[in-house]
Amino acid sequence: MLVDYGTMDRVSASGDGAMNLATSSCWGAASATDDACYIDVTRRIQNSALQILARGWHRLDGAGDHTVTVELAANDVVVPAGHQLGLVITGANNGVIMPDTARNPYTVDLARTTLNLPVSGPMAGFGPGALQVKDTENLAEGTLPTFTAFQIPGR
Repeated sequence: MLVDYGTMDRVSASGDGAMNLATSSCWGAASATDDACYIDVTRRIQNSALQILARGWHRLDGAGDHTVTVELAANDVVVPAGHQLGLVITGANNGVIMPDTARNPYTVDLARTTLNLPVSGPMAGFGPGALQVKDTENLAEGTLPTFTAFQIPGR
């Protein structure tokens, strides 16, 4: 997952980000089966510390080393100044997007890992960040664990 870390008001993932209003609007001519009136909706906004910008999946079959390329779903967004982008790699079981309760170890070779992002616009001040290591022992459904940070070697 590609994640935007930075607190701001965002469209909520709850209810697909939409909220019904108490009003309705009519558009066009009514018919015997359709009064041409629709409930008005607005975006459901909430303040959040992060937003998942893109997801991608790759299945690892069998034990051993795997070299994989994961293509993330395309998403055109503006990341505000001061926010950080993070690449989150998780393990899932049986094709379900939930923590792997078997706690199988996964090793990612950061020296051979690349992330290619198509970027447009000003790049002043853009630079490498710090590796964020998750405390997976305290992972609970629907929460993010506490982060501890250290600089990526050689950066």
